[in-house]
Amino acid sequence: MVTRKTSVSLTEEALKAAIEAAKESGVSVSAWLSQAAIDQSWNQHAIRMADEALHAAIEENGPLSPEDEQWVAETLAATLEDRVPRYGAS
Repeated sequence: MVTRKTSVSLTEEALKAAIEAAKESGVSVSAWLSQAAIDQSWNQHAIRMADEALHAAIEENGPLSPEDEQWVAETLAATLEDRVPRYGAS
């Protein structure tokens, strides 16, 4: 994998969190931050796509019933819970 050096500014809290998470994952801080950036980008994309799909379904089929709203909320919560990053895992 090609890497490129760059400089970033982090708060003390963010730096400490990154160092601890990288250590727990057995990877360098650079590798952890790289994976965290990729994960965050994919998460934002997935949420945006789900939101667009939900709005399209509502536009096509009308408002959600209370049961459907609950299902969407539970499904989203479970999906996000399953996406907890596992840095350093192959």
